[in-house]
Amino acid sequence: LDELRRAAPVRLGVDLPDDKRLRALCEAVLAEPTRWTTLDALAGHVGASPRTVARLFRSELGTSFAQWRQQVLLARALTLAARRMPMAGIAAELGYASPSAFTAMVKRTLGAPPTQLFA
Repeated sequence: LDELRRAAPVRLGVDLPDDKRLRALCEAVLAEPTRWTTLDALAGHVGASPRTVARLFRSELGTSFAQWRQQVLLARALTLAARRMPMAGIAAELGYASPSAFTAMVKRTLGAPPTQLFA
């Protein structure tokens, strides 16, 4: 319990914007996070400029598209881990070429490997 009290909080939720245009884009990413890997692809889907979409992410959510999408992937990973999916399966489901690439992202973002966080 002492370690839990001293541990830094880790946020795994996903914020959604109030702006209707951006919310529609965010919902598309939530539905298919592996389809929308770049801001250019997402912006092109709705005919907006990447610069406009990037500005909306910053103003509405206080983050970049890449950082927000990473939160989406982490939240999805947590859901899959709760269903007892193996880490290799989670990595593949989220579009990572290898389990080690997924592990590196989780460790870089959350400070611990997924086997510790999602156990």
